[in-house]
Amino acid sequence: MGNPPEQTPAVNALRISETGEVEFYDGSAWQPYLELSDDGPSPGPVVKDEGHDDR
Repeated sequence: MGNPPEQTPAVNALRISETGEVEFYDGSAWQPYLELSDDGPSPGPVVKDEGHDDR
């Protein structure tokens, strides 16, 4: 029968790699999830705050 085909993850999906590191999917490949700092922009997924009103 075989294994079902692997689905493409959603952009910014998170996973734990085989080495135990957190990774996110950037739309083309899994990237390491770096801890965000308050010093400026950092690479990593952008998370939309659904509970915040920008009006």
